[in-house]
Amino acid sequence: MVGVVKTQASNQPLKTGAKLKDDDMLIFSTALDMVRVIVPGKGIFVITPTPQPGNSNSLIVEMMKSVLKVKSREGYLSGRSEESDLVPDAWQTEAAVNNRIHVGLINEYQFDPLKYNVSNGGRFFLQVDVAGAAPEIHALKTTGDTLLLSAVDFTPRQHATGDVTYKIGFFNKEKNTSESLATIHPYIDSTGEMESIIQVIKSTNTDMTPRELRKTCYAEHKHP
Repeated sequence: MVGVVKTQASNQPLKTGAKLKDDDMLIFSTALDMVRVIVPGKGIFVITPTPQPGNSNSLIVEMMKSVLKVKSREGYLSGRSEESDLVPDAWQTEAAVNNRIHVGLINEYQFDPLKYNVSNGGRFFLQVDVAGAAPEIHALKTTGDTLLLSAVDFTPRQHATGDVTYKIGFFNKEKNTSESLATIHPYIDSTGEMESIIQVIKSTNTDMTPRELRKTCYAEHKHP
């Protein structure tokens, strides 16, 4: 959501998760307002008001079904590739569809404890490479065979003014070696807004199996 968009019926600003009908009248406060609408089975549409002649500052009123038909289809961010649930394959993405990894307050990733032994001091880490500065190593938490990844882990300790690259690796205590597992491009969702959108997608496809739901969501995901 960008700007302030209301429905004529309620005259209240729309919030993430709000449901709309075809005949709802949308009120845009400015020509720069934008709202993403999820249409089950069709994807996500970005809706903006129809351009108005001149420099009018008046409110713009549009009927939902009219603007929906002419807007380009977009997707939202996926959390993972559909190929595997295990680390590091869970971070693989299809560049043509989406190259971002959704990172919320807490993300859980399963790993093979035989391959990544954390019981003897081995550990996962996030390497934060800030342009023009020394790399930072952030230790990551695990519980059982689950790696915990949170938005806080991606915050550089130093002030970052240039590009930042994130790499996840594993330190093998027994061999005293470290290996890089994946370079990821995170979408930091510290407010939980994207997670709310994902939950809306799930709630509108309750007849699908978990695998079908994951494949459907991933097929519709794109980076912004």
